Amino acid sequence: MYGDLRSAEGLLELPPFDLVLFLGVLYHSAFHLPLLTMLNRVTRPGGAMLLETTVDGRPDSAVRLRWPENGKAKAVPTVAALRVMLAWTGWRRVTRFTDYRPGSTEAVFLCEKTDELPEGGDLASVVSPHRR
Repeated sequence: MYGDLRSAEGLLELPPFDLVLFLGVLYHSAFHLPLLTMLNRVTRPGGAMLLETTVDGRPDSAVRLRWPENGKAKAVPTVAALRVMLAWTGWRRVTRFTDYRPGSTEAVFLCEKTDELPEGGDLASVVSPHRR
């Protein structure tokens, strides 16, 4: 699939996928939650997603915006922030492969779909707002 997954409703017309490969895409967009939400919606319950992305090595839970000299902005999550976003979007069973490219800022995760997202909602029902 090439293009913006946030508007890829055509994928929803297909049978749900058993496995989704999401490689080297996440940090190119600032819309992490809508992307992960769409991937949840096109994956069957119990299905899996192989996610490869650049991560920020700092220990806090944050997404760092980078504007390099070439002008191609990136939104790079820390591992803690990525785990939170995955849980919010129905991917609560996540395994990180720590031996993937040691010393680099790239990381690979195997994510199992644990929650169906509610109709019209972007977050799993296990997530509730602090304030109504």
